[in-house]
Amino acid sequence: MARPRKTTPRVRVREDGSTVSQVHYRIPRPGLPEPIATSQSFDDHAAAIRWAELLDRVGPVEAERVLAAQLAAAPDVIMLTPWLRRHLDSLGESVEEETKRKYRSMIDHDITPFFNGEHLPVDAVTTDMNVAWVE
Repeated sequence: MARPRKTTPRVRVREDGSTVSQVHYRIPRPGLPEPIATSQSFDDHAAAIRWAELLDRVGPVEAERVLAAQLAAAPDVIMLTPWLRRHLDSLGESVEEETKRKYRSMIDHDITPFFNGEHLPVDAVTTDMNVAWVE
């Protein structure tokens, strides 16, 4: 079985001395017989790394959709991980503390790293992303 590709952002220096991180990838486009080469640019290198990791996990079509949702998100948009934590805390006594502890561990060790949940708007989660996580 082929190993998933690890996409690495490239840092470029602009004429003004600032840096930009570019993530290069290939994506299918409607009406074209072959995927096209393209890239996304990020002023924040950490954001570029997070997006490159998402690209490797869910593929270019979903990753572009998530990026568009992130860029369009208003400041008051709730991100996935904080939303999951709040929901878990809201369950109160209807769920035992040990169960909540296990769920918190799943959020921190499984869901957040896979979905980039600290930076993914809750409404950007799709069925395809859920399927990729389960697989």
